[in-house]
Amino acid sequence: MPGTTLFSMETLTVNGSLFLIGLAPVLTGVVALSLPAGHRLEAVLALVVGAGVGLAGLAIGTAFANSEIEAEQTAFFVASIVGFISVLVMLGVIRRRSS
Repeated sequence: MPGTTLFSMETLTVNGSLFLIGLAPVLTGVVALSLPAGHRLEAVLALVVGAGVGLAGLAIGTAFANSEIEAEQTAFFVASIVGFISVLVMLGVIRRRSS
């Protein structure tokens, strides 16, 4: 189609969000495998924290978006980043605690 670009901002924010949301469980699984047998289930708590932080961020971000699609997509992307970072932090805490 004329006027369309391969990498629009909409595509990057949505795909970036989905990438981070998909990468978090992969990293959680890798970290869980490196934990001692009695501590592996603790890694799942990192996903719970990340999902909670992401949903809270999405709720706050979309409240200020005024039903503008670009603002909602940006809020989704930022919430995904913050949720992903919280998963990484929690995995670090769990990893340190189990050693």
